[in-house]
Amino acid sequence: MNERSFQMQLVSHYEGTENTVTNLNIEVLEDGQWEDFDLNSRSPGFVIFVYAVFTCQHLYLRTNAAERGLLMDHAIGSIHMVTTEDWDLRRLHVRFDVTLVSGRASSDETNHIIGRMKQCPVSRNIRDIAEDKTELRFSY
Repeated sequence: MNERSFQMQLVSHYEGTENTVTNLNIEVLEDGQWEDFDLNSRSPGFVIFVYAVFTCQHLYLRTNAAERGLLMDHAIGSIHMVTTEDWDLRRLHVRFDVTLVSGRASSDETNHIIGRMKQCPVSRNIRDIAEDKTELRFSY
């Protein structure tokens, strides 16, 4: 059975105590090439869904890091979703590598933030994924 694979990546910069986004670049993998993602009325529906999961997780990362006094300088993120040929979601991998301006994230804080990211409204409505992995790394 054939699988369908969807990948996006982002680079984002922040400022302030709320980790406000000052610059955001999102790319989508199309035919083996990274291209700027341009959300519009011609965007394929499932690609919009992947974007929704990715940006929801990004929002919960920023918000929960700020609540813990972890002020972000920039982040590099990626998402990879795989479905069956019939569009059943089988794999979801999300990863963020964050460089902090201030604060130190303990493993407990990192795990708490990952747990909160999985509670974003879009993610909460995804059920029964065979492989679901979220990685979060902080550097200073």
